[in-house]
Amino acid sequence: MDGQHIAAIVNTANLYAIGVDSRQWHLFDQVFTDDAVTDFGGPAVFTGLATIKQLFEAIHAPFSATQHATRGHHVTVGGDTATCLSYL
Repeated sequence: MDGQHIAAIVNTANLYAIGVDSRQWHLFDQVFTDDAVTDFGGPAVFTGLATIKQLFEAIHAPFSATQHATRGHHVTVGGDTATCLSYL
């Protein structure tokens, strides 16, 4: 995988933080698949893009601002599958 593809994966991970902090939930359409499952630990497991967007909007509604940042991206590639580990 070349640097251009790795950069695209890193940009997708960064778009998550941008979507949350700007409350532009439509950006999640570029981050998650329709059948995505997010697991934030404990009971915070959400399934489906539409559900994720609705829950994130409700969870973040009480806050006047949030600040998320991703760093330390590490992309690994195996065949046609890639994984990105980053810190949030």
